[in-house]
Amino acid sequence: MRAHAPLVSHRFMDSLAAVKITTDAVAQLKRDPATGRAEALRRSMPAAMADTFRPTNWTPARQPAVWAPFLVVNKIG
Repeated sequence: MRAHAPLVSHRFMDSLAAVKITTDAVAQLKRDPATGRAEALRRSMPAAMADTFRPTNWTPARQPAVWAPFLVVNKIG
């Protein structure tokens, strides 16, 4: 099986943010498949940024290092 548009990261991925972002993006695609994978990812990021249930010694969720590493790679060819 090939992945048509995998969600990838170009750096370390925060595990809590990864769960929140991917879960929300998949839920958005289920609600409206016409949204598209990249747009569903973009829409899931504000919820990850607002996360207040992070351990106190972790990077705050609003920091780009937490939510920005994620991107969708579209199938080429």
